[in-house]
Amino acid sequence: MNLQQEQELLDQLLNFSIPVIPDNTRFWMIRTQKGYFYDEFLAKKYVALAWNNIDQNTDFSELSKERLKDDIMLKYPEISRPSVVINKCINFIHEVKENDILVIPNKGSRYITFAFAGEYFEDSSKTEALECTVIKRIKNNDVDIHDVSCPYKKRRRIQLLRTVKSPLFQACVFNFNEKMMAFHRIDMTAIIPQNFLTLSVSMKALNEAEIIARYPEPIATHFINMKYSVDHLSVNNNAKFAIRIDHHYYITKNKDKATNIVHFDKNATPGITIVKELQDPNNTHKYTAKSCISIIKERLHREHITLTYNGSPTKFTSFHFTNFCKYYGLKENEKLCYVHRHFATPQYSYSQQMIDFIVDEIIKDPLHILDNIKK
Repeated sequence: MNLQQEQELLDQLLNFSIPVIPDNTRFWMIRTQKGYFYDEFLAKKYVALAWNNIDQNTDFSELSKERLKDDIMLKYPEISRPSVVINKCINFIHEVKENDILVIPNKGSRYITFAFAGEYFEDSSKTEALECTVIKRIKNNDVDIHDVSCPYKKRRRIQLLRTVKSPLFQACVFNFNEKMMAFHRIDMTAIIPQNFLTLSVSMKALNEAEIIARYPEPIATHFINMKYSVDHLSVNNNAKFAIRIDHHYYITKNKDKATNIVHFDKNATPGITIVKELQDPNNTHKYTAKSCISIIKERLHREHITLTYNGSPTKFTSFHFTNFCKYYGLKENEKLCYVHRHFATPQYSYSQQMIDFIVDEIIKDPLHILDNIKK
């Protein structure tokens, strides 16, 4: 880093400020039909909602809702809870306010875009029949993701704010939860359900050719540069910087449950081959005994769990960790423990499942578990 770059970095640090979001700002998740409409939403700066039989002229009175429920179930037989559809439409049309923040995930939530909500409008050319045709083709995997246009009538203009890569975003969420507990003794999992704090995502390695073919040049360049920078930084930082997220494919004979269609070919580049099990212990078993103990102590502290040993309060130590391993035979379970046998003395590393298992067992009986496993 030269003097000019150092000065620029210093200026950025000195001028850095955390944006203040008004208390009345609300956040709304906008789905993109498995990512099919994500590119269009960003390129044309709008978002849209399904169910074209409902628009701004729909009567949402209690008397009319029952009739509307019947209409939804007739036209959209896959809907089992029509009241949820009605509430989503009411929110999108009437409750979302300009400058509320919209959260827009792409396919598999590899990227998440944040945007200001704008004015509501409708595209009268998007009919119920068109919506039915397009969505059916998507569900049957009869159309590529970049060869279909959004058929939804209800729309809102957006002002793009920022696109983030999921591993960075997930790490920020975890760090936020941890620091709220450390600084303010506030457990965010008691306020926000855990499934909202943990992203449920699937990802695959990004292919530059796919990005260039799918996105306009400025967006493609931005995504590729972001991928390289995040991948490089992730290698040299821990989980507090970025959470590793992998995409796993599973073969199913039920086409209706499939998100992608593949073929088997040992030699073909775009195909896949059968793999019994492939594991990289640097990713699956990345914790040392010391880091396991540290994380377990943090989680017990966050859950307000008090441990007792020999009748007195105690903290979780390496002694207790060793007792857990011996009592449950954890080092013999390859899903929990990996043995590095290329050293003169075997070295052990552990998986996230190992930590989860110990914490779960402690929570069941924190007053007696440490005494019981010593016996």
